[in-house]
Amino acid sequence: MTRNAIKRWGAAPVAAAAAVLLLGVSTAGADVTVERTMKTGGLGGLGAGNSTFVEKISGLKKRTVTSMKMSGFLGKMAGEIGGDEITDIAKDAVWKLDHKKKTYTESKITPPPQSKETPGEKPGRKDKAEKPQVRIVRNEVTVKEPGDKKTIGAYDCTHYVISWLVETEDLETKERSESTMTMDLWNTPENAETRALLKEEREFSDAWLKKIGWDLTDQEAGKLGLAMVGAMIGGDDESFRKGAKDVAEKMEKVKGYPIGTGVKWQLKSSGGTGAKKSGGGSGEAPSDVPKGLGGLMAAFGKKGGSGGGEAGTAGAAGENTVFDTYTEVLKISTASLSGSEFVPPTDYRKVGQ
Repeated sequence: MTRNAIKRWGAAPVAAAAAVLLLGVSTAGADVTVERTMKTGGLGGLGAGNSTFVEKISGLKKRTVTSMKMSGFLGKMAGEIGGDEITDIAKDAVWKLDHKKKTYTESKITPPPQSKETPGEKPGRKDKAEKPQVRIVRNEVTVKEPGDKKTIGAYDCTHYVISWLVETEDLETKERSESTMTMDLWNTPENAETRALLKEEREFSDAWLKKIGWDLTDQEAGKLGLAMVGAMIGGDDESFRKGAKDVAEKMEKVKGYPIGTGVKWQLKSSGGTGAKKSGGGSGEAPSDVPKGLGGLMAAFGKKGGSGGGEAGTAGAAGENTVFDTYTEVLKISTASLSGSEFVPPTDYRKVGQ
């Protein structure tokens, strides 16, 4: 994906496909506050609930306040879950506040140094790359503008639908699986507030990635992103180069900033002639399914075909919805923020390390 495309989308829709690869030079900037809500069906139904996020950014400092209420049995057991975390990149510090106990913990952003050699590994030894267990037979991205309009809060929005379909085939069993990621975007025309939010989020993310050692060029980021996606599905990065270029070109059609973002991931599997057998009864996922997304697709698809279950919401022809989320921006503000927002309260006690 091109740098311009990533800059336009920020963290919202690109999150499903390696959104953390935001790059650039970090500089201090203006203050910005964004409030969001998210409704999620959880992962295969587990962890479904509603959340709110308030994120405040001032240069290389960020404070994130979260609140989540899960549905069903887990919601009754856990009640409302929340967090208040402050990150100061210049001080290499992350503070997590406990308002009930009036305490906080402190940790570093920079990861601890690691040995260059794995214990027991001989210098210069390189493990052979595993052979692909699945092949990509179809990799398609479509971008549509249905023409729908609606107002979300104070924002007039236009509807876009982005679909990414990947079909894989198990090289041994010949079983085919489909993964479809669909994003419903409700975008508002860019304005001073959305541009400020994109800029501050980008610059903070750049600095944070550099702090943890991900100081990559655009070319390196592109290669890493392709390799990560390829590893998830079980193929190789070369299978996605054409698709990535296609995505970047088609995303140019989408204008504005996403106020409402719906993401749905569906999996479907069809049996092959030489399917592996498990020790269980019919409908069970094989114990030796391929690694990566290809194996996950096969496992979820088989469960969907047998009537569903904990893995996800079963659909027609063995189709399962693995997760379904909707995020909405409630408010964006560029009002100045007090410095006290980005340090633990003076009457709070430090605990732990």
